[in-house]
Amino acid sequence: MSYAVLRNALIKIRPTGEQGFEGLSASLLSALTGDRFYIARSGDQPADAVSSNTEIAIQAKRYDKTPLDETEFEGDFNKACRLCRRLDCYVLAATRKTGQLKILADELQELTGVDILLLEFDAADSELAALCVSYWEQICPFFDQSHFDSNFTQWAATEAALPEVRGPGSSFSQKIRAACSDGSAAA
Repeated sequence: MSYAVLRNALIKIRPTGEQGFEGLSASLLSALTGDRFYIARSGDQPADAVSSNTEIAIQAKRYDKTPLDETEFEGDFNKACRLCRRLDCYVLAATRKTGQLKILADELQELTGVDILLLEFDAADSELAALCVSYWEQICPFFDQSHFDSNFTQWAATEAALPEVRGPGSSFSQKIRAACSDGSAAA
């Protein structure tokens, strides 16, 4: 078992829609916040998913080797801010590193007052990896189970119990709670 198997399965699911990476990202954030997230229809939308109270928007990028584009990120963020008037938190969930967007995200956050959280799958100790194993039961249906052996669920449960895995998941949970001004996002 390894995080490489999990990441490989993540990059093989559909990128969009309720049953794709957008839906998986929304399910993870719903598990963290207790809020319902609605997946946008394909096309010109302010975000891939938005919380029921429109305070949290998710942009989900299921990439393997394709670099994240700063111009696209900034445009997506500005559109979400413009169309989701109550937006407190913008989450970019990506199946790869997001570090190249950190400076831009900090600048946009400073300009707008909207918290930007980068949820990446870079290594075993990254927040997206930690959330995937921590909420494996909720996200398991998104995957073609042929990617995993019969012991994967047990492996995920064992990993989720480790302090080095609980830490990143707990850290992200705290960040998203702090980002929502009225405290409606609760883990």
